[in-house]
Amino acid sequence: MLQRKFNYREASDQDDYLASLDIQDLYTNIPVNKAIDITLKRLIESKKLDNLPLTKTDIKDLLNLSLKNNYFQFNDKFYEQKTGLPMGNTLSPILADIYMDDYQKQHLHQVSIPNKIWTFVDDILIITKMNQQQLKDYVNELNNIQGTIKFTSEFEQSNELNFLDTTLTRINSSNDIKLKIRWFRKETAADRLLNYESSHGKSIKSNIVKNMTTRILETTQNNKNQKEDLNTLKNILLNSNYPLKETEKLMKHGCEEYKCNNNNNDMSNQNNSNEEMKYSLSLPYVP
Repeated sequence: MLQRKFNYREASDQDDYLASLDIQDLYTNIPVNKAIDITLKRLIESKKLDNLPLTKTDIKDLLNLSLKNNYFQFNDKFYEQKTGLPMGNTLSPILADIYMDDYQKQHLHQVSIPNKIWTFVDDILIITKMNQQQLKDYVNELNNIQGTIKFTSEFEQSNELNFLDTTLTRINSSNDIKLKIRWFRKETAADRLLNYESSHGKSIKSNIVKNMTTRILETTQNNKNQKEDLNTLKNILLNSNYPLKETEKLMKHGCEEYKCNNNNNDMSNQNNSNEEMKYSLSLPYVP
């Protein structure tokens, strides 16, 4: 599967550049039939169907039923989605990942270098030796491939690249190059979060403060920048009518919880370094 987690702080070579690829309108441009075929192929190869009462045909019928019967209403008229994966469908993110994993193996050879490519849904971060013009030419080649998947690209400026909600900076040192990461907000982002005076439950508002605090602590590593980013978050919360004392209390609690979890994770990693990690995924059924 495509990697969702990555270490921004991997060392890079002196002639490496930061760049990103963005897939345009990913879900609506995924060919459903091909995505289903690739998924079935993966299931068969993994032997997952061997112990199930369902056959390959059963799985295919269920996928077709779930992905090809999507309707919406507008101005008292009903419309059917004819192409692409439906937004909001539980299966769509999974099949999009599977399809793009196959697409990456088929077409992205030039940038598919271990530890130098990371993907999150429709955003792809790459560390590449291509310069800006070479990257543009490469993206043009990708967009000339027959099919509906098309890309745009962004190249680093002054050793910096914004990717998702982070800013990556290449820092030159005497021996190598390191990548620094910092929390990033777009200039167009409204300095507002869920209004404290809304009718949402208090636990939701509290979790927003703690989760945003944790996100900054996880992202921004430099202590000075961390304080600046936390102060920015504090101002955003105050602009959203959060009481000052409660905001400071929740942010402090978020910081303490983050440090505690980090210490526990360090101990857990030491104890389980040789154990095999297992993951599970549940799919909710909505009749």
